[in-house]
Amino acid sequence: MILDLVIALGSGAALYFLSELMSRSAESIAAHYRLSPAVFFWCIIPWITTLPETWTSIALVLRGYTTAAVLNALYSAVFDCLVVVPLAALKERRLEFPPQVIPYIVATVIAATAFSACIGSFVGMVVLKEAVLLFLIFTALQFIAITPLPVTPSRYFAPTLSIVLFTVSSVATALLLQFMYVPAVERLCSLLGQKIGGILSAVATSLPDVLVAVITGLEVEGIVELSSCVVHDFIETLPLMVIIPSIVLGHPVVVHVPKPFTTILVAIVTTTVFTVYCMTGREVTTGEATLMLLVAIAITLLYVM
Repeated sequence: MILDLVIALGSGAALYFLSELMSRSAESIAAHYRLSPAVFFWCIIPWITTLPETWTSIALVLRGYTTAAVLNALYSAVFDCLVVVPLAALKERRLEFPPQVIPYIVATVIAATAFSACIGSFVGMVVLKEAVLLFLIFTALQFIAITPLPVTPSRYFAPTLSIVLFTVSSVATALLLQFMYVPAVERLCSLLGQKIGGILSAVATSLPDVLVAVITGLEVEGIVELSSCVVHDFIETLPLMVIIPSIVLGHPVVVHVPKPFTTILVAIVTTTVFTVYCMTGREVTTGEATLMLLVAIAITLLYVM
């Protein structure tokens, strides 16, 4: 079990560095083709940074670990919002949410509302029809990226080198996920149960974000990325973990949502944090950051109990 945990955490760290390489090379390609920064930070970066959660959840569903798959996606949103943000605030002593990201926060609220509506009947499951509806909403939200963002350009690679680096890092990420990370998570689920295994998987892929937030803090780009990742966790990973296995297996797949009331609470809490602070442009105080961490602990206990 300890070896599997080490493999999961080590793979999570490796996935972070591969995602960074993919992001930087993609940023160079976007700059070369003069792609809008808003489109880049909304439509491209979140697909890259949430790839481990999406791939892992789909693989877990195909292996029969549906509860772990759902918690892997949902707890990633909890971790990004209620752990990364407050730790960055505690480190910086002040974390101001810039009002420029309001369009993205509105999209996040819409995403959470759509997600809650799909499980609002409290039947505790997502069927293929609902998954397709969620993914259509997600696709429509991609067109919200029309507002320029005050982003800081990185040092770009040459276009040809960027394409090579992006391709190599993408293939390496897929191989690492399929042959090391997912099997380790599967063994953890067998030993500790699907709930704990799914949460540990989410922590493993999000832990590098915590280290970055604590060491360097969060800039505008980081906050935009986190808010859009919450959207992806809610209405990209969840429907894809139903749609893709249904296609692969040749029959509709039903994914059961553990603790529906807690899941809707996650949607409300995580999006409220981004909405309140971004629309008011206020700072996260030490007391509020501590409260967020306590809420994250409470949500964890609600899921595992």
